[in-house]
Amino acid sequence: MKVPKLVLKSDVALPPEQLWRIISDFAAPNRWNPLAQILACDGDRVGSIRRVQLAGAGVFVERLDRRDDGQRIYSYAIVESPLPISNASVEVRVTDNDDETATIEWTGTFDSEVLNEFLAVRSFQQVYQGVLDNLVWSVGKRKQDP
Repeated sequence: MKVPKLVLKSDVALPPEQLWRIISDFAAPNRWNPLAQILACDGDRVGSIRRVQLAGAGVFVERLDRRDDGQRIYSYAIVESPLPISNASVEVRVTDNDDETATIEWTGTFDSEVLNEFLAVRSFQQVYQGVLDNLVWSVGKRKQDP
């Protein structure tokens, strides 16, 4: 059974082009996520595979499936992970808020490999919320509400 989309987002006080430059290099998530260590990566083009060690979460093998710099979107498949999931895909999108700020959105879909679907969703959410929080922390700019 396919789990509904899990969407995590955060507003960032950076222009969208600047935020995209920070996060769009598939081969270098460690530039903005201090908990990520690249173990191997064969490039930054569609079809590239990376092995990433996320502190506290384990090793993830991911394949870049789509990249659109004009729309500021990339998507990747999680080929292997320590999470109780399979057939996982993630889309990362940066949108313009029309006020010199941007919103970053992580959308994930996956199949649960455990009977307790909540456990799978919670595991995925904890890992990717940590990734998003580290991004906002590393750029040092969370958009303030008016």
